Amino acid sequence: MQNYILVLDFGSQFTQLIARRIRELGVFSEIRACTLKPSELDLSRIKAVILSGGPASVTDKDAPAFDPKWLELGLPVLGVCYGMQLLAHLSGAPLGAGISREYGHTVLEVKDNSSLFAGFDTNEKTHVWMSHGDHVEKLPAGFKLLASTPGSPIAAIGNDAKRCYAVQFHPELVASGLKGWLDWGGDAKVAADGQDPDILMAMTIAEEPKAVERTYQLVDAFLEKVAKLV
Repeated sequence: MQNYILVLDFGSQFTQLIARRIRELGVFSEIRACTLKPSELDLSRIKAVILSGGPASVTDKDAPAFDPKWLELGLPVLGVCYGMQLLAHLSGAPLGAGISREYGHTVLEVKDNSSLFAGFDTNEKTHVWMSHGDHVEKLPAGFKLLASTPGSPIAAIGNDAKRCYAVQFHPELVASGLKGWLDWGGDAKVAADGQDPDILMAMTIAEEPKAVERTYQLVDAFLEKVAKLV
């Protein structure tokens, strides 16, 4: 039986891209519903867990069910967007409800390059893709700030001791430079929220081609670290 990285799906339209990027690195990944409990799987084959994004608010009464025992197994965990908010909330950090969604590409500034951002310079800036309403207002206990954006002062966090990391942005979109996003969309002419993907891609690459290239490196670094665990 093959070892793999488990992706727990909270309803993001981009969850398939996370799994795709992992598989492109030659590592098997499996997507399962976020309601799945650890007791329902053979944990010996799972080498890391990724919590996907999703459209809900973590504090909603009808928020997707999630078993916190996933965070008690000692497995490396990466939370993406909603996954970051969930990790922060379960760690006791307050969340702020966004007055309006932050959607589109923005500039991420690296604050700590000792873990996920190894290979980047402190204060280095690169483009990332955001799509969220809520945000983390304070660092969870035991976590350190890794990166910020103008709209999200806490845009990436990490706890090295627990091997638990989270990012507010969507690395699975920027991972393939948006070209992969277009490939994934097939013949579809409209991307997320009704925006034209050709316009989005051209806008990003035309403005900061070098920054976009560095963002590819950032995402590859994320996923390579996770892939090496398998």
